[in-house]
Amino acid sequence: MIEDGLDIFTSNEGTMLFKSPEMVDAKKSKDGYSGKSFDIWGMGISFYCFTYLKLPYFKSNINELINKIKSAE
Repeated sequence: MIEDGLDIFTSNEGTMLFKSPEMVDAKKSKDGYSGKSFDIWGMGISFYCFTYLKLPYFKSNINELINKIKSAE
């Protein structure tokens, strides 16, 4: 088990469509984000895809995608 505070990541790698709001927010991501929270977010995206057969957030423009991830419910 990873203790709280020891799961902080600062890298921003991975598929943009599965990134959490903390990862795409430049101000927050430079201070780090919780790996646990990101894993839970990624599972939620995966379950959404399995259930609805589409991505919850999709934009062809990367800046629009980032804004959608940061602001959508």
